[in-house]
Amino acid sequence: MVNGMWGADPDQLDAPEAAEVMGAVLAVFAEKPSSLTLAVTDAAFVVDTGFPVLEILLLPGAPLAVSSVTVGVHTFRQAPLEEVLDSFAEWVGEWSRSDRDAALRATAFVRDGQGSGVAGAVLAPQAARLHGVADDTWETVVVTGSASPRALLEELVRMVGPAAGS
Repeated sequence: MVNGMWGADPDQLDAPEAAEVMGAVLAVFAEKPSSLTLAVTDAAFVVDTGFPVLEILLLPGAPLAVSSVTVGVHTFRQAPLEEVLDSFAEWVGEWSRSDRDAALRATAFVRDGQGSGVAGAVLAPQAARLHGVADDTWETVVVTGSASPRALLEELVRMVGPAAGS
């Protein structure tokens, strides 16, 4: 369901749309953008490859949403940042309501343009912010008050710069 949540079916893109998406993909190689990644992880934040990995590459003016349901196979979509954040939050809600291993969590991380982890959050089953204590080592910080997955995703994007994805 996530692959179809934003943009057109990749098999039905017309030539100008396909060229626009390909241009965005190539721009990633020219200048690595900041990104937000959403994945299902275990308690040590190791990604469970049995679930999709969703990512937003925050290209200026044209965020590129990437979905990977199988390692090495990706779907690319260009869509407004708000639309992609909404679809990611919807996916978290669907995942939360599914029959899943209680030890797993939906986790999001933002990285700067150099690929360094900047911040993260556990979106479900219980909201928490992540604080980096070393390279790819994180500890949880309890969120006081209510925080929706959508609000946490938006907060993470803001942390990698006000121009990200605008």
